[in-house]
Amino acid sequence: MPTRFSLSLLQKWARGWAISREVPAPVAGQGALRIDVNMPDQVARYLFPEVCPEIAVVANAITRPLVFIKVCAAVEAVRPLLPAHWKILEPGFMMTCHWHRAPVAAPLPAGYTLSFTIVPGGLLAVIKSPEGDTAGNGRLIPVSDQLIFDRIMVDDNHRRKGLGTCIMTALAEKGYQMGISNGVLVATPMGRSLYESMGWKVIRPYTSAVIPMDANLP
Repeated sequence: MPTRFSLSLLQKWARGWAISREVPAPVAGQGALRIDVNMPDQVARYLFPEVCPEIAVVANAITRPLVFIKVCAAVEAVRPLLPAHWKILEPGFMMTCHWHRAPVAAPLPAGYTLSFTIVPGGLLAVIKSPEGDTAGNGRLIPVSDQLIFDRIMVDDNHRRKGLGTCIMTALAEKGYQMGISNGVLVATPMGRSLYESMGWKVIRPYTSAVIPMDANLP
């Protein structure tokens, strides 16, 4: 059966995201899941499953850049809850896929190779070009009955060769072999088109906001 959006699904995705990024597990509170990322481009994130009054409370309490608010809802519903100095970023999309039969990895272009490495909590797929440089990669983290796909990347010099499809289908094939037939990810607009072509479905918009580094704070 296709996976529907639920708090449980969001919790599994957040847990897989944290494992993939090698950061502490999400902690529930204030209507959200908080993840302390502690990286140069992101201090922390609050992940809300829906629009709620707590978004405004949390946003007004944040006084520094690089602390993100993420909401599984459309921009139009989130914007009124944020102070004026907050910036809404490129839209995202929470997507799921259910495989009724075993996925089959797409063939690689001539000269490219694919390898898998066991990483904390899951698998890393890496595609190398004929010259030996990294052309693309992606991570698969199994959490309960879900496969979390994360950090799917194709180098700009190797785009339009179907490498994104190769990475996704190869990871799906491995995940299905683990006995899991459901996948979840959060996509960019560009990624959404690719994933939809492989049967993935959008189940929720995903809105991200943050205080810009150059904001005039009140």
